[in-house]
Amino acid sequence: MAVAAIGSHVIGGVGLIVANRGRIERQSGVGTNTVVKSVLTGLAVGSTVYSGLLGAKVLKAGPVPAESGTSPSSATPADVARNQQQLRVLQWVTPVLTGLIVI
Repeated sequence: MAVAAIGSHVIGGVGLIVANRGRIERQSGVGTNTVVKSVLTGLAVGSTVYSGLLGAKVLKAGPVPAESGTSPSSATPADVARNQQQLRVLQWVTPVLTGLIVI
C-alpha cells in the first residue's frame, strides 16, 4: 500500500512539474521552491523506505526481549538493538521532512 501511495505521489509530482514547466522557468522563486520540495520529498521517501527495511529486519529477528518496538532492552541482541535505535530516530525524521514540504 505504501509503495502505491509513494508511486502515485511521485507520478503526480512529475506530472505537475511537466505541466507547469513554463511557470517554473519564468516565475521568480518557483524553480528554487520546486527543487527544495523535490529534495525534501526524495528524503522523505528514502526515510520511509529505509524505515520499512529496518522494520522488516526487526520482524525477521523474531521474538526478542525489548522495551518496545523502537526501544531495546539490555537483553536485546546488538543487531536488533541497532535497528530499533535507527527506527526510533526515523519515526521523527519522516514526519518532520513531510511537514517541511508543507511549510
